[in-house]
Amino acid sequence: MSLLYLIQANSTATKGYEIEKEQERIKKLESQAEKLELEMAKLRSTKELDEIPQKLNLIPLPADELSVIQVIDKAAALADAKEDKEERNPKR
Repeated sequence: MSLLYLIQANSTATKGYEIEKEQERIKKLESQAEKLELEMAKLRSTKELDEIPQKLNLIPLPADELSVIQVIDKAAALADAKEDKEERNPKR
């Protein structure tokens, strides 16, 4: 009977140790998750977004060049739409 008691006590102690170890692991993972969430929030902030172009040494396009790009984009979109229409309704 004593032997069974010792086996049971040992098993319980081992399980308690494993539970404690897993709880510590959970706490570390939760802490890491919090740090990552804070980092994500920081990266999403407008201030950070405003600083990214400076960090990459990017400069804004002059307004007249931006208009040219917009016109080219619109012309390309119209050409694509025309091609799609012609593919759906081929001339006979």
